[in-house]
Amino acid sequence: MPDPGVRRTRAVRRTISLLAITIALPLPALAQSTVELPARDTRLDGAMQTVFAIGKAEGQAWETFSNVPAVAFDKAANLYVLDRDNARIVVFDRTGKYLRQIGRKGEGPGELGLPLALAVTNDDRVVVFDLANNALTVFKTDGSYQTVVRPPSGVRARPGSRIFPHPSGGVVLTGSQLPDMEAGPGAQIRETLPLVLVPLDGGAPRTLYEAPSPPPMVNAGGSADRREVRVMPPPAFSPEVSFATLPDGRIAVSHGAPYAVRLVGPQGVASVLSRPITPRTVSERDKNAAKEQRRQALRTGEGQIRMEMVNGRRSVSVGGGGMPEQAIERMLGEMTFAETIQVVRGVRSDADGRIWVRRDGGPGQYDDGPIDIVTADGKYVGSITGSELPYTFGPNGLAAFIETGEYDVPRVVVRHVPATWK
Repeated sequence: MPDPGVRRTRAVRRTISLLAITIALPLPALAQSTVELPARDTRLDGAMQTVFAIGKAEGQAWETFSNVPAVAFDKAANLYVLDRDNARIVVFDRTGKYLRQIGRKGEGPGELGLPLALAVTNDDRVVVFDLANNALTVFKTDGSYQTVVRPPSGVRARPGSRIFPHPSGGVVLTGSQLPDMEAGPGAQIRETLPLVLVPLDGGAPRTLYEAPSPPPMVNAGGSADRREVRVMPPPAFSPEVSFATLPDGRIAVSHGAPYAVRLVGPQGVASVLSRPITPRTVSERDKNAAKEQRRQALRTGEGQIRMEMVNGRRSVSVGGGGMPEQAIERMLGEMTFAETIQVVRGVRSDADGRIWVRRDGGPGQYDDGPIDIVTADGKYVGSITGSELPYTFGPNGLAAFIETGEYDVPRVVVRHVPATWK
């Protein structure tokens, strides 16, 4: 369980996104099998034990972080922490000992502008999605710079997305539902969110799955030399897409309101893990909690991506000052809500290929529900309560959490999964 006194970090959902994508043809249909999981929870005893924690308000440069959007493990259980505003990756061994720093702020080879996502591949490469350069910057795990992969127009990550290593090589990322900033009037907003495999050694990106997703609301304007785009999220509690890659190359994907985790292989959806849990109706308590979450995000500016295209030059910034209170209250008054709440609130996969499924936690606590642990072949292991969903997993039962401590100082905590949960 999380350490006492630590306030959990809440990612701002539906981060403002102004990136673009156009993608491949739909995948071929495949006969699907449905695996019905038990209706009742089986509680798993025990709790995660802290191995080490990193992140201080004051200390050495390597242990003070500005903002941590992502972490990852390599196969040796070394931990990689992406420090966004300092534009670097800080590496620690399995005991929390500092090893090295990778990257630095800048615009040259091996330098980063606005890094937002991170993955470490099985062939010892560290991949960073850098929004400022709109590219994947690739390093070796020893810190040496390797290359930059610039996905072609139509295969671009979006702000707020994650990237996952794929055992075939390359990384899997989500595209965007929005048209290019350069696109003229009439550009279409997609009603699906593509999951795209991007090779790191050449080759064409490949769409693995297209997940239905409510599109954002977009207002575009401006002149030929200055494009202005305002993006608003869909109604609060609209179903979100959550996915994770499995060690065998399949992808576990959740979208829509019911409990349904789709296992996607080379030919499409092969099976669906399902539980007979009915999506519940959005309550007033849920609406108030969502408004407060949105209020805090608008006050601080955290999670908001600003992108401008002026005379063909693209600039990107994140966060910044918040909005005036009057404008915030006006926007909150205009919020709309879906009728039901998605049962599955998040999906992860551990090093053993098991799938961790965070469920709705009830009125006002929709991100704090139980976590189901299920094997990739559909065996229900059990459920746990009172724990955050790990951000990522490492070998030997390790799990990493991104949290905030006193004074909102970001920190990363590595814990060990008890043997009783296997």
